[in-house]
Amino acid sequence: MQDFWVIDFEASSLSRRSHPIEVGVTNGKQAYSSLIQPMEHWSDWNQESEKIHNISRSMLYSHGSSASVVASDLNSLLSGKTIFCDCAEWDRFWKNVLFSDNSIHCLFDIEDIQQLLASRNIDIGEYLAMREVLVSSREYVEHRALDDARLIWKTINELLLLKSGKEILQARSEARKLWLIDSYRPLPAKDFCGLMPSYFKGKENHVALLDELRRKNEILGIEADNEFLYPVEQVNPVTKNTYPKLPDLLKIGSTKGLAHWEVFDWLISPVPTEELYVGSAEGIPEYLSGKELVDLISNKHNGKLKVEKIVPLKLLQKEDFDQLNTLIEKWFGTVINAEE
Repeated sequence: MQDFWVIDFEASSLSRRSHPIEVGVTNGKQAYSSLIQPMEHWSDWNQESEKIHNISRSMLYSHGSSASVVASDLNSLLSGKTIFCDCAEWDRFWKNVLFSDNSIHCLFDIEDIQQLLASRNIDIGEYLAMREVLVSSREYVEHRALDDARLIWKTINELLLLKSGKEILQARSEARKLWLIDSYRPLPAKDFCGLMPSYFKGKENHVALLDELRRKNEILGIEADNEFLYPVEQVNPVTKNTYPKLPDLLKIGSTKGLAHWEVFDWLISPVPTEELYVGSAEGIPEYLSGKELVDLISNKHNGKLKVEKIVPLKLLQKEDFDQLNTLIEKWFGTVINAEE
């Protein structure tokens, strides 16, 4: 939960003779609201405004607190703080009327939420879209001060939580990528080209050609510090070429919005062998004899079945496309063509 305060005023009208009739403030944990009894010289009233906020002048006298009490309450709660609102021009105006007309010095500042949004790199369009989602929930009564303040606070808080979550995921992803690079030591382009001499023989500018192959998803490259590094695991040491079907796998990953390093991460990550088999008995290979199958099921139900793990990269290197396709289908929802 983010620590910031939001304030909202309802007023007698939208004119320079208007006065505040209700105030609401919240920081998501604490909240304060009050109707405000009109001072003797506060005579402004607009019937159209009343139709919007549904607060009658009589309600202010019967259920409101005196303006001086409300001003003192706000000072006690918000002293020294910066409070945010969605229309600083008017909210500041009604705050000033409340305090100055009661000769009370205001101990807090009001700023527009756009300042808060900008400081957190949140676009106003994102704010408006999230606000619309929350309004549609019908949990808030619009044009009542506290509910409006809660709505503003909740909208910003949800956006900040989303942003924080994305930043955490990005940091974790970056850490995983750096671990892959540190653990597998992929090669710079120039060195990697040396692993495939026959492919690059007689061709000019090997590095540029390799970059083009990467962009076409023919070669797996991991971006790091403004350059691309190439894992040696994708090259067959016998044929001196990349393993068949790797480009197909990269292209599938690309359609799913995955970077090359994420595809490589999947390739080197062990998965349970039971995910390789398809059938009504989950994790049971179809090639077992009847007795072996009975024994295996019995052991499985008795908790004795040992789940082996296999690395997808090994299947790719062995060109075991039947088992590899089963894993790919579980991960991507599609398969590569083993016949080509």
